[in-house]
Amino acid sequence: MRHEILELLKDKKALKEKGLFIVDTEKILGEAVGAGFEIAHLLYTEHALPVVDKYMDRLNDGIYETTKASFVDRFANVKTHQGFIAVVRSVNREIKGFSGINAMVLLDTLQDPANVGAIIRSGAAFGFNNFLLKDSANIYGDKAIRASAGAAFRVNYKNVELNELEGLRTDFTFVAADVKNGIDLRRAKGAIKGKYIITLGSEGQGISEEVKKLCDLKININYSGTVESLNVAAAAAIIFYEMAV
Repeated sequence: MRHEILELLKDKKALKEKGLFIVDTEKILGEAVGAGFEIAHLLYTEHALPVVDKYMDRLNDGIYETTKASFVDRFANVKTHQGFIAVVRSVNREIKGFSGINAMVLLDTLQDPANVGAIIRSGAAFGFNNFLLKDSANIYGDKAIRASAGAAFRVNYKNVELNELEGLRTDFTFVAADVKNGIDLRRAKGAIKGKYIITLGSEGQGISEEVKKLCDLKININYSGTVESLNVAAAAAIIFYEMAV
């Protein structure tokens, strides 16, 4: 087993910079490969031989068998792993231009990767496949990938700064999810003309003030229950559904 592979597994920052991430379940690995992602390295124990056999034709020299399950235990993202760690190289799905895109989703300082993944999953389910991320969790982080059920591999994304968002106002209407000040979603969607960006804020603070200033329309979800507010991922799923029908 090459020393540099172990060093790479230890360094999450280096993995991200190289466009790599760790997968440790066969289902997620299958989703990644099905979306065109490449298996760069595979570390496995004898318990994972069926996985090795399945993907052998996709592996070159980056495959390492170990008799020490502790190696897999050490670097796997979950305790109930399946006896292997795959280091996967991401496909470049970064948004390069905005022509031809009619709708996008902006995640403004969403730090919880589970929420980011859940939003991507429900967005992809209703045809929202283009995501802008401002100071938000990495969509290829292990928790985001699991929460997205692999949908993160099939959407397009771009990490953006405020000045880039300001430039998009020429062509896109910014639609902000705002619990306190928005108008009912079902009534508001008829007022949205042309291209738009659904804007979702952080779990605790909502949409930042600087981004809120860019928003042309504020919407909320009316409900009859007594809960104070919906989780951002749950709210996003409702918005995606209503905007898609």
